[in-house]
Amino acid sequence: MPKQGRDFGTKVRGWLLQLQETERKYFVVEGQKVICTACCKGFQFKMPSQLTQHAVTDVHKSFPSADIPMNKISNPHIRGFLEKYTKKDVPSQSTLRRNISDVYNEVIGKIRSGIGEPPIWLSIDETTDKTSRYVANVVIGALNKDEPSKPHLLMSRELAVTNNSTISQLVLDALVFLWPGQRNEEMSKKFVILLTDGAAYMLRAGKNLKKTYPELMHVTCLAHGLNRVAETIKDLFPLSNRMMASVKAVFKKAPSRILKYKEFHPNLALSPEPIQTRWGTWLVAADFFAEHFDAIKSTVDSLDKSDAASIKNAQNLLGMQSLRMNLCTCQLISRFWLKR
Repeated sequence: MPKQGRDFGTKVRGWLLQLQETERKYFVVEGQKVICTACCKGFQFKMPSQLTQHAVTDVHKSFPSADIPMNKISNPHIRGFLEKYTKKDVPSQSTLRRNISDVYNEVIGKIRSGIGEPPIWLSIDETTDKTSRYVANVVIGALNKDEPSKPHLLMSRELAVTNNSTISQLVLDALVFLWPGQRNEEMSKKFVILLTDGAAYMLRAGKNLKKTYPELMHVTCLAHGLNRVAETIKDLFPLSNRMMASVKAVFKKAPSRILKYKEFHPNLALSPEPIQTRWGTWLVAADFFAEHFDAIKSTVDSLDKSDAASIKNAQNLLGMQSLRMNLCTCQLISRFWLKR
């Protein structure tokens, strides 16, 4: 008489006994399926190794969600930690990567359901990575009446060149990806706000998109506008700008000069350095130089001008009669600006 096989439920319950109690509690046998309560999915495992593997491969979800690169699983300390506390073999990097597409599709599905039917705003910006490649990112969010929307990164794409055509095409591709199968007329009712910076090619891209979506409102970044105002103010005062750059060079990587500055003015900090990528810092520096002009001038004048060309240059600029009036005007603008 042939050996009678056990039913599915009996086999799986036997496999579950091989797992740790902390892992076993997440599995429920229902008919011909094993329900994993951690990921809310049903499975028909044919081998005990498949069940064991699933109990460990939540790593392929937890790593990306925590912004941990998959190659970190190859680190012997990470592997040792996971194997010690799960009592199981940790899958290899290549095994985990096979499941990334499932995680990706799940996240995209959540974005689509999270956006729902309300109109959306879409923001696009371009940057460069450490190898000087152009990368554009598309972020979207729903326009809700009662609460701020949660932003979602929908798409990142490397661009061969950054111009109005590539930006326009990326926005169109992102909308088709978000709403597959929908026509432009349907999208036009939902895609109502485009957010970008004030770069010329972005403005041109906005005009291009309005031809397809006539009701689209293009909003440029207010911070970029304020930065342009600050840069215009700096350009109106070239003498103050040259003086601040010269004084910065005098004390840059010069411990002995900084020490003398501290001896002359022990309670006065060094002048703030204008930073190109930090908006408004030039105005802050101008206000400091106007406020402490005599102290800075006396320190620089005490230095030997033959010691460095920057010292001679700074002494000449600080000695100009028009500089003090120049700085006072900058100070008035700066304090008005900072109060806003």
